[in-house]
Amino acid sequence: MTVVVFLLLLLGAVPIALVLALTAMWYIQASGNTVLFDSYPQQLFSAIESYGLLAIPLFMLAGELMNEGGLTKRLIALARILVGGFRGGLAYINLVANMMMAAIIGSAASQIAIMSRAMVPAMEQEGYDTPYSAAITAAGGLLSPIIPPSMLFVLFGVMAQVPIAEMFIAGLLPGLLLGASFFVVIALVGLVQQYPKGQWPSRQQALHDALWGLPALLIPVIIIGGILLGIATPTESAALASLAALLMGRFVYGDLRLTQLPMVLTRTAINAGLVIMLIAAAGVFGWVVIYEQLPQMAAEWIA
Repeated sequence: MTVVVFLLLLLGAVPIALVLALTAMWYIQASGNTVLFDSYPQQLFSAIESYGLLAIPLFMLAGELMNEGGLTKRLIALARILVGGFRGGLAYINLVANMMMAAIIGSAASQIAIMSRAMVPAMEQEGYDTPYSAAITAAGGLLSPIIPPSMLFVLFGVMAQVPIAEMFIAGLLPGLLLGASFFVVIALVGLVQQYPKGQWPSRQQALHDALWGLPALLIPVIIIGGILLGIATPTESAALASLAALLMGRFVYGDLRLTQLPMVLTRTAINAGLVIMLIAAAGVFGWVVIYEQLPQMAAEWIA
């Protein structure tokens, strides 16, 4: 019956965090072992009592500050210098900018939300199909859980007690290879659909965009370099990246206004809260599963 409840909640479009939490509560009630309700709140919060999980809201905050502070559009301009003149140039720009952002944010949901606001309207104005524009943005955003600093790596490292820095190193090459495969797909689609060739920026414009884009590239250097060199933990690197994005957006580029900070913090809190709720619910669901020895029961039933 518990499986039926789980599937009904899942098919009913209930948020996955609530699905896990409610399924765990249903199982406790159905099993008659209601004494577990006494420990339910404690287990719910113990799943998120980890210093390493602070990196999640801080990475999200860095991404929001970059977007509002003008760093995102500088990275897009930098990507235009590299790939903007090819056929289907905006698709390449979208992907390269996503790869740069993946080295900063580490969250697919946050990155897709930011890049969809920046790139999809621009691609539509240039005559690209809306589904194709959205697909490129979504595919590029999915590089975020692979290219370091990935929040999934942080979560797995915290829960499994494995070195996060080594996981970051292991994810670098697969992320680059996946990005290269996306380049091949974009090239083939561009030839089939006969998308227009982009225009390379003038030498003067390219130099201007490069000089203004380089400060934004310091943020992934701060994050990844600090972790790999052992200077800072992932949480500390995320905090430094948020501070750097705030200072650059306010004092270097001048696009970030203090009146925007409440909106930035609100969006960060909402997005981070969704992830933290999911972790807490998964923790209590796993606790119930282990306490009731469900894996052993399933193994015996299969055997």
